[in-house]
Amino acid sequence: MASFQKIERLVEYLLWNSRRAMFLAVIACMVAFFTVLFMTVIDLFHVVIPVLKRIFSLEFTTDASQLHEETLKHVVGLVDSFLVAIFLLLFAYGLYELFVSELDPARKDIKSGGATMVLGLLPIRNLDDLKSNLVKVITAILIVTLFEHAVAVDVNTPVELVYFAATILLVALALYVVHLATNLRLIRGEAGSHNEVSPAPPDGKSRAG
Repeated sequence: MASFQKIERLVEYLLWNSRRAMFLAVIACMVAFFTVLFMTVIDLFHVVIPVLKRIFSLEFTTDASQLHEETLKHVVGLVDSFLVAIFLLLFAYGLYELFVSELDPARKDIKSGGATMVLGLLPIRNLDDLKSNLVKVITAILIVTLFEHAVAVDVNTPVELVYFAATILLVALALYVVHLATNLRLIRGEAGSHNEVSPAPPDGKSRAG
């Protein structure tokens, strides 16, 4: 029996401390974050340079509709890439807060008044907090991706126009559902804080006046 208790304590110790292995996932997400961020910044220069060349060469007489369309589409794609970088940063932040440790520098800055809530995330108390923030970013990524393809869409028939309008309606509905879910979550959180059991009055003191 004593040997089984030793094995049980060993397994519990390994199980509890194995959560820190998620630090490897945090590092991987941070590497992916910086990779996507740097690639997006480089792509931004590739988009800006042709426009700057046109401005400095004073080529305002030629048709620039194609350049305008390509630039707009690429800029929307860059916004999408920045959102993907934000998603990776949020995921790394949430994994670190939940499985490794709290971000002490961020909390010290907030307590001292030197910083506001980091990305509006502090604190991530459970997986629901992480999921709520990730869902918002994923929704934004999908909307921007849809907008990126919608820029190049040519509506030629009334049916295509109906499809396009239905797509916009579905996007609006998705935003409404996300907003509604966030409000319900906040209301439940406030209700839970108000329903906490208050401490009992000390003995010998009557509640009556």
